[in-house]
Amino acid sequence: MIPANITRVRKGRNMVGTKTTSKAGSIIIQEEFPPRKKLQEDLLVITAGGSIDSHFDAELEKLVLNQRSVLPHMIETLKVSMDLDIRVKYVEICMKDSRQITADDRENIYIAIIGSNIERVLISHGNYTIPNTAGYLQRRFEEQHKQDQTSSSRDNRRIVLFGANKPIDIVGSDAPFQLGFAFASVMAAHAGIYYTKAGILYNSDGNQHLQLNYDQTIYTQRNRVKMKHEM
Repeated sequence: MIPANITRVRKGRNMVGTKTTSKAGSIIIQEEFPPRKKLQEDLLVITAGGSIDSHFDAELEKLVLNQRSVLPHMIETLKVSMDLDIRVKYVEICMKDSRQITADDRENIYIAIIGSNIERVLISHGNYTIPNTAGYLQRRFEEQHKQDQTSSSRDNRRIVLFGANKPIDIVGSDAPFQLGFAFASVMAAHAGIYYTKAGILYNSDGNQHLQLNYDQTIYTQRNRVKMKHEM
């Protein structure tokens, strides 16, 4: 318990904790965490619709795709709340149910990627055909490399496609978790093309690369707390 004559004061992020004594004899402790390490990375976010970028229409009683993606607003909000010093470029390809995604849409996604020199790429997409788009991108990059053996256009790129079962702005949606998992994956994974489903990161060929079971993690943590109280 802090004595009555001690006051804790939070100052700027760059300030190191100090202790001073006022004329009245009260002790004032000024403390702050050390500066956070900032990412200072570029990120390309490509949006292509899907349930993550839809909303529930009460009149139609079904999910309807947004006219414009809400992900840029969500990501910019996260950047502020997490104090991320990261520059994000947004490209909207289409707003479609993934079952309506065409070869032209996939080609436009590919063109948007190669048209940028950004090495980390997130692609929001509907879950139904997300493996198809990942496979298409893999083939297109392989074709490009065969045409130009000196090309290094994908050597350092981390491309992660992701989606969700529910819109990102619905309470209880899995979308915030899926977005966070995709973001962590694109920052940490080796160069390559991946897609995520239900906390699992897959290679573009469909082989499981990493699994993170959100529900099981929470359940395990709760069990540990319960066991601790029972002991």
